Amino acid sequence: MIYKNSKRDNRGSQKEVPNLEIKENKIIVSGYHKYEIIENKINLKGKKQKFKIISDLLKEYYLEKECNSLTDIGCSNGLFSLQSIFFGYNVFALDHDDECINLINLIKTELKLENLESLKYSFGDDINKKSDIVIMLALIHWIYSCTTIYGNFDDIFTYINKYVNKYLFIEWIDPTDSVIKKFKHLDFNKKSHKVEYNVKNFEKSLLKNIGNITYKKVLDKETRILYVVKKK
Repeated sequence: MIYKNSKRDNRGSQKEVPNLEIKENKIIVSGYHKYEIIENKINLKGKKQKFKIISDLLKEYYLEKECNSLTDIGCSNGLFSLQSIFFGYNVFALDHDDECINLINLIKTELKLENLESLKYSFGDDINKKSDIVIMLALIHWIYSCTTIYGNFDDIFTYINKYVNKYLFIEWIDPTDSVIKKFKHLDFNKKSHKVEYNVKNFEKSLLKNIGNITYKKVLDKETRILYVVKKK
């Protein structure tokens, strides 16, 4: 089976179109992440350092910290949602992109994944579900004042706090990042900014609204950093 989307120009969607091919013993996924699934194991085609760092943490937290549920906000074409499923988590995958959610649902059906729920979602919607881990990757620069108009970290993390049982995994995207320089995410709705978008304000708000920062690690490049925050 082949599932192909047409190219779309939807503000806030990744430019890479999510597509899927299912063969006898292999699922091939392309889009923002390119990967294969063979016998419930993922073979990623790029960004392997980031994938390994986060995957190792998710496995550790499942095995050693009694975490068994995960909400993936901005799940894209399902890379970390599916990896979490294969570790044993119950997963709630959320994205505003219909094509990504459709793709994840096809994989769910093909692999008969009973512990996966996926839903079309816009940041700020009521999720109505708490998870031990909430994961937000490569999203903060979009929701600060581009696709949504917060203009501050406190309101973002007050909202997120309601859905975190134990830990928040969140990726910081520095304003010097090449993607921000190219797309200019922070120039949209700039008048809404109540505090400056910088790492000092980001960390201060995490401490205030979520809890203690227990882990911090550079991912693919110095402008992208993973934070793990333990809820108060």
